[in-house]
Amino acid sequence: MDGALVASSSSSSTAPTTGRWTYDVFLSFRGEDTRNNFVDHLYAALEQAGIYTFKDDEKLQRGKHISTELVKAIEESMVSVVVFSKNSANFSWCLEELVKIIECRDNMGQRVLPVFYDVVPSDVHGQKTSFQTALQQHEEKLIADSEKVKRWREALETAANLSGLDVPRTASGREAECIKQIVRTILSYTESRPEENLIGMESRIRHVKALLRKGADDVCFIGIWGMGGIGKTTIARVVYHQLSYAFESSCFLEDVRENGYDKRDTIRLRHKKLLVLDDVDNIKQIRFLAGGRDWFASGSRIIITTRDEHLLCYVQEKYTPELLKETEAMKLFSTYAFMKNSPPKEFKELSYVVVRHTGYLPLALKVLGSHFCRRNLDFWQSALKALAKIPNNEINEVLMLSYDGLNSVEKKIFLHIACFFKGNERHHVTRILDALGFEAISGITMLIEKSLLSISNGYFHMHDLIQEMCQCIVHEFYPNTLVWVPEEIEEVMTTISRLETVEAIVEPENGYRPIVYCSAKLLQSMKKLRLLKVEGRFTSSEPTYFPEQLRWFNWFQYPFGTSRITRDMTKLAGLNMKHGLLRQLQIENKVNFPNLKFINLGNSSSITMFPSVSGVPNLEWLNLSNCINLVEVHESVFLHGNIIYLNLSDCESLKILTHCIKMKSIQRLLLNGCCRFKKFPEVSMDMERLSLLDIGYCYGIRTLPSSIRLLTGLTSLLMARCFSQVDKRVLPTLIIQGSLNLSSLRVLDLSRNLLDDNFPDNLHTAWPFIEKFDLLGNMFTRLPATISRFSHLKYLNLRYCFHLKELHELPSCIQVLKARGCVSLEKIRDLSNTYKWLFKISVGDCPKLLEDGESQSHISNMLMKSLIKVSSSS
Repeated sequence: MDGALVASSSSSSTAPTTGRWTYDVFLSFRGEDTRNNFVDHLYAALEQAGIYTFKDDEKLQRGKHISTELVKAIEESMVSVVVFSKNSANFSWCLEELVKIIECRDNMGQRVLPVFYDVVPSDVHGQKTSFQTALQQHEEKLIADSEKVKRWREALETAANLSGLDVPRTASGREAECIKQIVRTILSYTESRPEENLIGMESRIRHVKALLRKGADDVCFIGIWGMGGIGKTTIARVVYHQLSYAFESSCFLEDVRENGYDKRDTIRLRHKKLLVLDDVDNIKQIRFLAGGRDWFASGSRIIITTRDEHLLCYVQEKYTPELLKETEAMKLFSTYAFMKNSPPKEFKELSYVVVRHTGYLPLALKVLGSHFCRRNLDFWQSALKALAKIPNNEINEVLMLSYDGLNSVEKKIFLHIACFFKGNERHHVTRILDALGFEAISGITMLIEKSLLSISNGYFHMHDLIQEMCQCIVHEFYPNTLVWVPEEIEEVMTTISRLETVEAIVEPENGYRPIVYCSAKLLQSMKKLRLLKVEGRFTSSEPTYFPEQLRWFNWFQYPFGTSRITRDMTKLAGLNMKHGLLRQLQIENKVNFPNLKFINLGNSSSITMFPSVSGVPNLEWLNLSNCINLVEVHESVFLHGNIIYLNLSDCESLKILTHCIKMKSIQRLLLNGCCRFKKFPEVSMDMERLSLLDIGYCYGIRTLPSSIRLLTGLTSLLMARCFSQVDKRVLPTLIIQGSLNLSSLRVLDLSRNLLDDNFPDNLHTAWPFIEKFDLLGNMFTRLPATISRFSHLKYLNLRYCFHLKELHELPSCIQVLKARGCVSLEKIRDLSNTYKWLFKISVGDCPKLLEDGESQSHISNMLMKSLIKVSSSS
């Protein structure tokens, strides 16, 4: 392997034992040494391989200590990749980060993969050369804290002893090959990527993989059938993760029963070579999403998981996972209860009692193991007395033990998520739970630690059995408090005696209900109502009163013209009235609303004016997008000191914002599609927090103010077709004028703006650190030669540049090139050898390329190297 792997002088780190990770990989590196070359390319390759990676922002690393955010990210990562460079030991935060990584390896079973970039392992292990100099300097500065430097030395020695990758000695130092090897190594670590621990599942996974290999050239449907909690989804997800790379296209549709899918999905799914339909409960879902064998190409594999055996009439191969054996069950339980494969001697007999009560069901073993984790003997004995009263295999009663172990706030968070927010985006739900007065982050963390809740790709997930248990708890112990079933909402709203106990009403999306539920006056009787999430004509007339305890008000498609925020609503934290008929929002004057932080009136096509927010001092999030008749936004919005996010996109009647924007906290300002804007306002000097500005399709803008140079924190500037057609010749001047001092800019969008004679050839000097450049739909015939001088550019979008005829030099770091729909493009050379980081090229719908024999040969060669993706989704 050309010296690829450095020999390990100590035993390799153990496999993860907690089974609960937010990230697959934490990427640790010294910024200036590697950020804009090796590490960036490694990060892109990991993401491309589907490896969820945390790569910290440079701003998080300043100072002497690592931030709590970084500590949390390290703890929640399955693998830490530590990239050692010459200056890795120069900074204390870098060494503290390494100490934390080694600590997590020793205490939490995480894996560590050292990568030696421009140093040899012996220098790190023995602290020689630059490491010796740096550590000596640290010792001189930290005479009173010699133990800290000692910890740093030990961490460096430990890391250097682990099996790792020596870049200069791997593949003759070719970095692209080194990165491929790192990705392969991490994939081998993360083959058990799902959150669940896979003890006892290995043989079941092998069985399903064997079924997939049958009849290699045929279309094959495979069914995994069994009771809830037995591991069907885990098996399917692991098989998918391990094999999806081998299929041309693949898709995993999770929670089909819960999520449902529409007709557009069937079009996308027909061409998948590997398709998983998880948790199907209706034959119509299979017919709708998977059709028949004629939908799929030869060699396609469709996996269906379900609790109902009758739904497997479609499948050729069927598999029912067995319950775990007692030895497997004990290992799985011990992994969660003790973080190792067998219980300590004093807990062994007690553990067997618990395990037998679970019926060897994986879900119950995981939940109860987490419940007993870190508990003393007294707790075990007390909990076992409660467990003894539960008949064997009564899974709901077994799971109740974990619920009983939560404190009162954690229970409320648990019940709210189970009844209302399963499958929802975590940041939005956290915002709502905080508004309700719960300690959302700490409570959610506890639920995750107890294996009652998980987060995948930013969304909450909860096993069906756990959700059903929570809903049973609400119905039995807290009736008429949390209401979500349409029929129950109707019953509550028609029974006066029940209204006084209601704390939350949340209608399910697309759930059936009568046209009108109640009189608006009934809301007055809901003294305890804190959360209201409904849609359409929920009341027969416009409400004039809302309960004082109301914290979150979400009325989708509000059917009335006026809504009032009155002095009785000072506890209100969130207002969401998207897609309604609202013409006027009234915020009572001379009243302070200190809790109101979130307002969303998006797609309110009838609203013409947004009122003063001077009485809303802590407002952070304001969305007025697609309010097409909005002509005035009160001046106080643009002077607000706490607004972080402001979205006015597609407010096509809005002509003027304000003379000067003075929003010191603003981070994202979206004005795209405000086509009647004539002038962009001045900006104040205290807006350095603004990171994204979108003025795309504001094609009435004639100029940018010189004060735009004050936006020193701007990383994304989006200006797609933002200048009038008649003024395109002045575009270069405007761009250069606006570029002064914007050295932080990384993303630039100039789509539908440029011709040959107005494409500035010195953009690379104005914005030298651009990483993503979007030039979609421009009318130039060629790119300026200076495009190659963007030394940091990784992503270039040239889609639908109809007049572009040829591609010459590209930036050396280019990774993604999109040129779909360039119908005049006549020639392309083989880019795979010149641009070693390039991993994706899209040239679909470029007919003239296929007429040129040389270009066609180059495309074929790149196809062979898996560099080009010609697909409808590109």
